Amino acid sequence: DVASYTSGTSLVDIKNSKNMTMYNSPVYSSSGGKYITFNGSNNYAISPSLTSYFTNSNVITLVAWVYPTGNGVIVDELGVQSTSSGWHESVFEITGGNTLRCGFWNGSSISQISSPIVLNQWHMVTMTYDGTSLKGYLNGNLFGTTSFVRQAPYNNGYNAQTYALGYGTMTNMGSGLNGNFRLGSFEIF
Repeated sequence: DVASYTSGTSLVDIKNSKNMTMYNSPVYSSSGGKYITFNGSNNYAISPSLTSYFTNSNVITLVAWVYPTGNGVIVDELGVQSTSSGWHESVFEITGGNTLRCGFWNGSSISQISSPIVLNQWHMVTMTYDGTSLKGYLNGNLFGTTSFVRQAPYNNGYNAQTYALGYGTMTNMGSGLNGNFRLGSFEIF
């Protein structure tokens, strides 16, 4: 939660002390609310491994309070605490035509749902996967559902369940660029 952040290279996890490490100095602002800006070029953050919280379950909910300012990846799922190797896929992304895309890897591609999104305003983006169905919500409104078998990093030989904010990836849903957005909070359930 950015509300507790003031400076430094760690974005503090207020629940379980699983702090995200920030790279290339994303800019913090307390003007008009507290948020961190990812510049679409080289700012990003990476969580530590969260594998112990999943106990071999593919059930997950991701929630982000974001203010998108352009195309790019908002959240990546990683199988190692590195952006350059191993398992990596975008799970929240803004693509051309101001389209929000949410999805997870199904073993051969990213199963995804999408919705138009307005840039330059705050949005609550939520994605749930219950073991069978992926559902996407934009500002509390359901915008899509699809069913598939989700593959997670630990299903495929990786020992980490890690998330990156703002980092671009080749395994993407249409843009793959580094994220260009403001972040108010990011939650994983």
